[in-house]
Amino acid sequence: MDSFTHALRRRLPLALLLALGLTFPTAPPTSAAPAATPLPQVWPTPRQITPGKGSRPVPDRVVEVVGEATDPAARRAVETALREAGAEDIVTVTAGHRPPPAALTVYVGGPAENPDTARALRRLHAPAPDGLPAEGYVLAAARGTLALSGAGPAGTFYAAQTLRQLLADNRLPDVTVRDWPAARLRGVIEGFYGTPWSHAARLAQLDFYGRTKQNVYVYSPKDDAYLRARWRDEYPPAALARLKELVDRAGENHVRFTYALSPGLSVCYSSPDDIAALVRKFASLYDIGVRSFAIPLDDISYTKWNCAADEARFGTGGGAAGTAQSYLLNEAWAAFSEGRPGLGPLEMVPTEYSDLADSPYKTALREHLGEDVVVEWTGTATIPPVITTAQVEQARQVYGHPVLVWDNYPVNDYVTTRLLLGPYTGREPGVATAAVGVTANPMVQAEASKLALFTSAAYLWNPHAYDPRKAFLASVRDLAGPAAEHWLRIFAENSYSSALDATESPTLTKLIADFRDGYGEQATAALRAYFTDMAATPAQLRAHLANPGFLAESSRWLDKLGAYGTAGLTAVDLLLAHRDGDTDAVTRLWNRLQSERKALDAVPQQVSPGVMDQFLYRTMLENAPAPGPDAAFTPTSLTLKPGEEATVRLTFSETASPRWQLTTPPGLTATPSTGTGAATITLKADATAKPGVRAVTVDGALPRALPVQVTDGTGTFRALTANFSGASVSSIDLATGAGTEIKTGANPGEVIASADGRTAYAANQGADTVSVIDVASGTVTATVPVGKVPAGLALTPDGKTLWVANYTDGTVQPVDTATLEPGTPVKVGRRPENLAITPDGATLYVPNIQDNTVTPVDLATRTAGKAIAVGPRPFNVVASPDGRTVYVSNSGGSTITPIDTATKETRPTFLVTGQAYGLALSPDGRTLWVSASTGDTVTPLNTVTGAPGTPVTVGRSAFDVAPDWNGATVYVTTSDANRLVPVDTGTGRPGTPLPTGAYPLAATVTGVPVK
Repeated sequence: MDSFTHALRRRLPLALLLALGLTFPTAPPTSAAPAATPLPQVWPTPRQITPGKGSRPVPDRVVEVVGEATDPAARRAVETALREAGAEDIVTVTAGHRPPPAALTVYVGGPAENPDTARALRRLHAPAPDGLPAEGYVLAAARGTLALSGAGPAGTFYAAQTLRQLLADNRLPDVTVRDWPAARLRGVIEGFYGTPWSHAARLAQLDFYGRTKQNVYVYSPKDDAYLRARWRDEYPPAALARLKELVDRAGENHVRFTYALSPGLSVCYSSPDDIAALVRKFASLYDIGVRSFAIPLDDISYTKWNCAADEARFGTGGGAAGTAQSYLLNEAWAAFSEGRPGLGPLEMVPTEYSDLADSPYKTALREHLGEDVVVEWTGTATIPPVITTAQVEQARQVYGHPVLVWDNYPVNDYVTTRLLLGPYTGREPGVATAAVGVTANPMVQAEASKLALFTSAAYLWNPHAYDPRKAFLASVRDLAGPAAEHWLRIFAENSYSSALDATESPTLTKLIADFRDGYGEQATAALRAYFTDMAATPAQLRAHLANPGFLAESSRWLDKLGAYGTAGLTAVDLLLAHRDGDTDAVTRLWNRLQSERKALDAVPQQVSPGVMDQFLYRTMLENAPAPGPDAAFTPTSLTLKPGEEATVRLTFSETASPRWQLTTPPGLTATPSTGTGAATITLKADATAKPGVRAVTVDGALPRALPVQVTDGTGTFRALTANFSGASVSSIDLATGAGTEIKTGANPGEVIASADGRTAYAANQGADTVSVIDVASGTVTATVPVGKVPAGLALTPDGKTLWVANYTDGTVQPVDTATLEPGTPVKVGRRPENLAITPDGATLYVPNIQDNTVTPVDLATRTAGKAIAVGPRPFNVVASPDGRTVYVSNSGGSTITPIDTATKETRPTFLVTGQAYGLALSPDGRTLWVSASTGDTVTPLNTVTGAPGTPVTVGRSAFDVAPDWNGATVYVTTSDANRLVPVDTGTGRPGTPLPTGAYPLAATVTGVPVK
């Protein structure tokens, strides 16, 4: 029967055999081939890993065979891993001596380290590391023998890191690993701005790089004065000793320590003395063991020389700068490298570091810079979402040198209110080999950076096997350990998005979508459970995560996550109460959620941006109580000549007739000015009224204003833009579209116009001045010196005082518009930006972008009041026509903070999609227009309900928004396109863009025609 069945099996398909009722004999269990033993996951993913057919516990006693040249760091790592896996007694035997009998014998060292390892590999039928790169290795284990053999000492060290992970269950599996890295240089550049890492944090980072098989650390902290401002000076002995400790620790972890000196702010490229200073500085570092050096020349201006001799020798422009930089590097490196063995190639960061466009500067580098110099490059942008192999190859051609990618992830110095904890992504596999390597620029938060840096290390080792999501989950396990893994995953997943990947809160996003899809019982339970865990995460992580540094640096984000969990539960209850028609519960829960949102708004740190905030905000909008009676004017705006009068109709949205009162500014009278219910009102401009736009506001209903333009009607409206890169203001005739360039000081970033439209003021950030412009003639009539980096401007309602925000000084400063004499600055917060003055002229509001606050300044006493905490990086500010509210755009996120001017208290924020940057308020006070400098849209937002309208696409870098006098059109600067884009507010459609000067940041529109 056996032979018969075997014959049938060769001729008949299986299905037919089964149909015939025939079965196959079952082999005895003892003869079955044992299955391969599942292996613990190893990171970075090895190139080749073959499981064997068993595993065994690590015994108490282990024999270790080492050679005289076995890498000490690898040996320590092996012994540590064995002891953590249960070995209590490790007997060391020198290669060439017979090891005593043992349940486990370990051979450590490659061919040049330990000759006995080769014999062990042969016994294990494992390949030798021959032909592998210097950092490659072979690890093999079976039958009580373990061999770790690197192609070089670093390879043996990396084999030890693999062993540590294979012993995860205190068992040694039978396995063969043959592994090597893809990228030659894999590591980190400490190149961020902000609070520097501590010395202890740097030491811990170097240990982490060793664990994750990274091999380069570039020392370039912006706070080290001896790297930048004092680059010519040698380090004091204590500071040099700390650097030596870092260099030594890097060596122990097989990490190359690169010292990056940044002389660009003061160097004289042609100076023999400065070249000698560079050589002396490098020599002092060489003497403590540094063998790799870089000279970053980024974030400087190459249009300004630091000495007259450079202009005389090299000329001007980008090509001259490239030639000068090449000369400095070539001369200094030649002098330094002579007689100093062991040096790696010099690296440099070019001033043009983030594009692929050829230029005179890059041409000069190609033609003059030493051919072995490595150029660091960030990609096609400072933080590009994607880097391709072709782009790297093109960069090599454009710069004419090998390229090292300086990858600005997970750096957060530009979004300090965020932690960027998601995985490294968006880089094609070929980037790792097309470039010399990649260095990731980390966050200010050293321990939190380890999550993303774990993933970049995994990509650089084996990019073709790299899976960002799997690497992210592995990074969480690696940092958290079993007890804290669940809680750290919740925390990290809610700080997931970045410029590399817009995905945010991946688990929570799906749970919310499932819940919103009908409020099903299972979906509701799942979302409640997640919010419950979210609320518990701060306490759980603090109890179970054995990483005090991580807990300290992420504390405020942790607390906000927990508060979001609590608010999320409230929102779920509110939505269910609304579904069930429980009006009392809806009212109670809506008020609770409003209070919880306000408390969340007071914490500028961002968690789950675009997910949790949107979920709570949408829930609030959907369940908001009726706002009350609304007022309306017909017509919605009015134009009067001096002495002229006209009528408007005031009506209300509800059948009840509210008691109302009008507030009219000087130069206008209203009859009647009070009443009940609908009324016809006569508005008259005084015969002596000056040209300008005045707002008539109504009390007794929802806030509403009527813009009244007083003008003789002659002339044309003008739009003005401050062109940051053009050192000019564009004056555009809106009737014809014709523009005039008015030269100002360097880098104008703000422009405003007087009420009569005849005078404009431009804040010149690069010149520390304000240009006074006659709009009709298009000429600068005066230049006023002010504080450092004037960023914002505002005129008092009477036009007698111009207020200037001095960004660097942290002050606001008055200028008398009649005499143009600057007054005494008033200290506010750090980095004041734009300004707004209430219509009564009583209070100036100042957003302090670095403090996340707004400072109110009493203009009668010229004293600053208590700062008001708002959202992340407050940038712009506008006042409502009735003066009761000011609105602040928080450019570090997507929120607008309303402030009650009577109480100086904030109200719950408004929320838009994308960045909240530029800000303008319609003249009736009912619509905020919000632009995103990092995006291409402007979004209308209802100031009564808080509901956002449909975003309008206008073009890249939509910086500023300026409405015309009656709000029929808003004008948006698109800085990358050098355009001013009109948007019809009635239809939401953009019109034909108007050309401006280079890089328009700010805009304003005259309220009356100018002749």
